Amino acid sequence: MADIWGPWIEHDGKGCPVPVGTICHLVWRDGLEIIANVEGSGSWVWGDLRYSSTSGRNSYGEPLVPIVRYRIRKLRGLTILQEIAAYPQPVREDA
Repeated sequence: MADIWGPWIEHDGKGCPVPVGTICHLVWRDGLEIIANVEGSGSWVWGDLRYSSTSGRNSYGEPLVPIVRYRIRKLRGLTILQEIAAYPQPVREDA
């Protein structure tokens, strides 16, 4: 079965580098990982930095944590085509 994810891409933590509607596997600097549908740079995923997963929401003194890498989920049609290409079937000619 083909991998449904593209390669890992390193990120500087600034801005949203992918189009709205993209499904991404995200990793923050403190190791937290999620899979999310990107809703825009203002969404909670790609908006401003978030508090560390070890700090409480009320711990304003804690350092903020940026996204450091991500990978994009391949489109379902692309995954199907890659599987077909990986395991070609012989062509039958009807006589």
